[in-house]
Amino acid sequence: MIVKLVGSVLVVLACTAMGFSLVRREQERYRSIEELCLFLMELARLIRFSLEPLPSLLAHLAEDENAPARPFAEKLKELLDEKKSQPFRVLWQEAAEAYVTTYHLPAAVKSLFNTLGSRLGQADSDIEADRLARGAEEIRQLLEAMKKDSAQKEKNTKTLGALLGVLIVIMLL
Repeated sequence: MIVKLVGSVLVVLACTAMGFSLVRREQERYRSIEELCLFLMELARLIRFSLEPLPSLLAHLAEDENAPARPFAEKLKELLDEKKSQPFRVLWQEAAEAYVTTYHLPAAVKSLFNTLGSRLGQADSDIEADRLARGAEEIRQLLEAMKKDSAQKEKNTKTLGALLGVLIVIMLL
């Protein structure tokens, strides 16, 4: 009887922990999207106030310990070093695909991010910086729309985890 009780408690705790884990992963997605916005704003600032070419600005962001979305910048710098003959937009899309896949970002964010990358390097620095700032704002608006439902989703996910554990216990007893 004690074994069944301990097992039941462990099942409920494990399922509840699974619910909390799902909520944490969703919060990490939000954090990754926020970092992406900060990265785009920082890149826009660097383009606007620096005379360096785009690859060196990206290298600067990749080397900065505190840079937002640093994994993306590092991947893009790596691709720029390895595949110099490829067009920049192709390398941007490849790095974006890796970043989006790693952090499980939504398709709308991926689409906006790829659109920004496909246009970089085609205009003067002010236009480029404005495009990046607008893109960051659009991604931020998507994030805000995602966060509107997040409080209720988090509560539901945690509750569902606990209820799933209770259901499993009931089925086992």
